[in-house]
Amino acid sequence: MRISIITPSYNQAAYLEKTIQSIISQGYDDLEYILIDGGSNDGSLEIIEKYKEHFAFWVSEKDEGQSHAINKGFKHATGDIITWINSDDQLMPNALHQIAAEFEKDTNKEIFVAHGKTILFGENMQDKEFGASKTNFLERSLAGLPFPQPSSFFRKELINNYGNLKQEFHFGMDYEFFVPVFLNEKSIYIDNIFSKYLYHNESKSLTQQSGFARDYAKVFSKILRSFEKSKNPNHQEVVKKTISKFRELNFYTESNDSDDIFEINNSFTEQQLHLAFCYNLLNQLIFYYEAIETTNKQEQAQSWKQVKKITSYLVKNEADFVAQNPEVKQVYQRSKFLNPMLMGFLRKVKKVL
Repeated sequence: MRISIITPSYNQAAYLEKTIQSIISQGYDDLEYILIDGGSNDGSLEIIEKYKEHFAFWVSEKDEGQSHAINKGFKHATGDIITWINSDDQLMPNALHQIAAEFEKDTNKEIFVAHGKTILFGENMQDKEFGASKTNFLERSLAGLPFPQPSSFFRKELINNYGNLKQEFHFGMDYEFFVPVFLNEKSIYIDNIFSKYLYHNESKSLTQQSGFARDYAKVFSKILRSFEKSKNPNHQEVVKKTISKFRELNFYTESNDSDDIFEINNSFTEQQLHLAFCYNLLNQLIFYYEAIETTNKQEQAQSWKQVKKITSYLVKNEADFVAQNPEVKQVYQRSKFLNPMLMGFLRKVKKVL
């Protein structure tokens, strides 16, 4: 079983070599490793040249961003199973053998995605194990990316049937990419650690949290439009109400493109769709709450405004959900008494301590 791994990279010389080493040291015979560099000028090319015999294909040229780079890699990927590993992340030893074994069990090819756990690591933080929550997994899957992307592997049919990454999503492209799986196909959780996910000062996951929140709102808007146009009578009432609420919160994104929807073949209840709406708000809340640590005062103030809006809505309208997620009420109480600058400072102090 061939596995294709794509590494998109741009000026990541400080981390790139460890990423490459973690992949080529897997000892997996049928590995197809593809590296797409965006025209780096920081010493990355010297590292790439050092390991070039390990690449089935590599190129260094200007691109249009991470999604574009990964899509370029998809064009060259011939593997049965595919993933991308960013140039600051790493695979754990023996990960590919474990993944191949799981997909080989699926003789009917019903499983489109297999995902496991990752280790979050970085300076001034303790290593933390992270994986998909087993509680309300499907609802969380419609609300955001429920698992760590570096620990997810998918059949090539996902690309063939549903398309590449959408380049208009600079932050939530992986969320949008995997949504069709949960609307139409099957996935499997594997209780193993497959990757290490690096947090550092230049990481998008740390520096551009509000961008993730906005993309998550756009993707969920697309999901709602898809259910609205599915004409399934079980969906219509709750979808109309949810779209109305999303509009009132100024999170709903309109689209004039009638084809800008997802195919839906799996069945969902009204309760599942409503819970997905709540989880999407929770995801946005987390992103905006993280964003208040920014030094950009305008963005900080805007993020704090969104934090107050989301927590206020959830506390006043979704008591059962808040009871299951008590951190929402904690943030709501803080938002009434603290300003964004002080809250951002306290969050930074807490992380250091």
